[in-house]
Amino acid sequence: MKEFSNAYVIIYYTHLLLGLSHFFLGCLSHYYYRLPFSKFHNNENGIIFMTRRICSLLKPFPLLLSRHDKEKVYLKGKDKIVPPFRFGVEDVATKMWFHKLAYPGQCLTNSHLDIIFYYLRKKGKYAKEPKVKFTTTDCLFFKTIHALYEKFIAQKKNLSLITAQHAIADYIRGRKMLCGSPWHLCDHVFFIIHMETESHWILGRLNIEERRVYMYNSLSTAMKDSAAIKACQPFAVLLPHFFALFDEFKKEKKPVCLDPFEVVKVDGLPQQTSNDCGCFVASFAEYFIDMKPIPPIFDVEKHRDRLAVLFYKYARMKEVEFIDSEDEAPPKGPKKNLS
Repeated sequence: MKEFSNAYVIIYYTHLLLGLSHFFLGCLSHYYYRLPFSKFHNNENGIIFMTRRICSLLKPFPLLLSRHDKEKVYLKGKDKIVPPFRFGVEDVATKMWFHKLAYPGQCLTNSHLDIIFYYLRKKGKYAKEPKVKFTTTDCLFFKTIHALYEKFIAQKKNLSLITAQHAIADYIRGRKMLCGSPWHLCDHVFFIIHMETESHWILGRLNIEERRVYMYNSLSTAMKDSAAIKACQPFAVLLPHFFALFDEFKKEKKPVCLDPFEVVKVDGLPQQTSNDCGCFVASFAEYFIDMKPIPPIFDVEKHRDRLAVLFYKYARMKEVEFIDSEDEAPPKGPKKNLS
């Protein structure tokens, strides 16, 4: 009888805890349906709790094939996410996406940075009182403007290449990306910049009022900084000419001049010790958006854990709640004729 009573008590409290956990997740769901970067996610204690609880889901499962081969972490056929996680600008169908995001020393891909910066744009769009008026670009923008710059230089600075019909102009209008904003309504524009010869990510930030491109480099040496400043030249040289095509900048009393923007290196940044430049780029941008100083000591593992947990939890919440933001939802089909 006593054993039956104890079993009943265990079952009772188990159901109680499950009910409380479902209630707790329901209370949190409104934090996740729009974007992973919310005030709740900036709660350090909450992040530490979720990191410990969820990171086990991000670790290699069921078994590591090789702890030394970062490209072969999961057993064959065990890397799939079905159905894929929908992140607006891209679907994620493999666990390796999270593994590369969570574990230090692994270079983030275009996919990681495009998704992260998409949700940073959403953070600015949905904020009731945004601290900074900003927008971002994506990795395709970097490739597009660099290709145009190479052509521009090869043709002896042929200004006829710069037109209102070019893809760069569509970015400036805010039409090229999900959650894009017209640049004339922003004070700052963030650029994801990949130095291909160095295999290194840096962050660019255009201050439109100051006409300066600020360059954030987490691997600062004389040689790396020189290459980074060179990588910023397409933005500095071409964007003033594109801005001159739009009357909106003058109407918003934004400075319009054909002279190149000044490129300024941001000093005093924490420096990477491994292949973590992508994590630094994302964090540098978020610190500025939140108007918080960049700390001199940068805990890469903590920042990576945070990103991986936030995006995993956000994706799972969307999946469970069947929720899509308006700009992420698939287009509605034609209404059926019921007559």
